[in-house]
Amino acid sequence: MRAGPRKGFTWNRTSIIYAIDLWHRRHLKTPTVAEWESAGPDHPCRQTVQRVFGSWSAAMRAAGFRPRGRGVPRDPWQRKRCAQTGRWLES
Repeated sequence: MRAGPRKGFTWNRTSIIYAIDLWHRRHLKTPTVAEWESAGPDHPCRQTVQRVFGSWSAAMRAAGFRPRGRGVPRDPWQRKRCAQTGRWLES
């Protein structure tokens, strides 16, 4: 199921924060905008999050996380190299 309107349900601040927290519990990291674009049935679309909170960073702060700055790469310790081949591993 794609992100988008659902019949009889409206995303509000509380339910969006819950969706962000759910993502964090499942993936052990905060979602990026690009990751959120492939949202499932338990995630509002990116535009809804930004409309309700004003910005993606404001939504992350409201959920209790520290947002990355624009253009700041992910934390380096999230990427690991294969000991045998030296290639980067999928996260």
